Amino acid sequence: MRNGAFGVYEDPVLMFRRFDAMPKELRRVHALAPFHMHMGKAAKRLDVYRSAGATIEKMRTAEIFLMCKLLQEEAARTYGPEHPDAQRSRLEGRARRVLRGSTAGGGRA
Repeated sequence: MRNGAFGVYEDPVLMFRRFDAMPKELRRVHALAPFHMHMGKAAKRLDVYRSAGATIEKMRTAEIFLMCKLLQEEAARTYGPEHPDAQRSRLEGRARRVLRGSTAGGGRA
């Protein structure tokens, strides 16, 4: 099965096994993604997150951030840097704030 994000072949049986082995929150993120992510690479990232002691919410945020980054890079490459999809999105900004932690008192991070 060809993968839309990376253009590499992935065995469909292994892909669905890896998908089913993911936590529910991450399965939802990958199911709603606008393109197919390589589940082998996603499983490796999940192992890295777990070894770093990240929570499921942090893992989910990091996956969303990665998808935003990939979409923006592809839009910039295809349509140019002035295209709205190539600009830094609110979703990416929110993911950045969650990943680095917000400041006390509700200020901007």
